[in-house]
Amino acid sequence: MRSVELVKVHFKKTDDLSNYAALETVCSLLHEFESKKNLPVFDILKILISRKVDSLSFTKDNPHFYFYSRLDDDGVLIKFDDLNREVEISMTTEALRTMIEATKSP
Repeated sequence: MRSVELVKVHFKKTDDLSNYAALETVCSLLHEFESKKNLPVFDILKILISRKVDSLSFTKDNPHFYFYSRLDDDGVLIKFDDLNREVEISMTTEALRTMIEATKSP
């Protein structure tokens, strides 16, 4: 039986909604944001997981969007806006490593 890593995903719009998602679902959500905004999300996360920096953020005014990621002893926090809502993802450092490994090109 295959174990599934669950990651906390929080959506903010008018109502707060927290849920848990499989790592594959979170990976798809980040890939979608990456392609929509033409932002190298997984390259950013690779820099973060290498511990060269504690946090990285990108903001654009027109059209507005932002992406924020932070790594600390408790794990990883990723925030970005998508479809007029804020998405907040909390995961362990190991879950982020697993996700990055799964997205590596052959």
